[in-house]
Amino acid sequence: MLIKNIEKLKQFGIYQDHTNVNTKNFGKHNLFYGWSGSGKSTLSGLFRCIENKAISSKFPSSEFSGKNRTSIYLTSIG
Repeated sequence: MLIKNIEKLKQFGIYQDHTNVNTKNFGKHNLFYGWSGSGKSTLSGLFRCIENKAISSKFPSSEFSGKNRTSIYLTSIG
């Protein structure tokens, strides 16, 4: 499943209340970089949750939603 975007991300590590506003969709290849503690590994954990279609045991009350390349809506509310 190719993820197009993450529209909403709440209570997931460093992302306490993120809403995707005026940002580009993911492309074919993406590079995530930043300082330690900026959320790179947390995003990796989110992608793992989407892949496994499961809530993170580390962030059980998290919420996220987004779209994949075929416009199927991905959502999870812990």
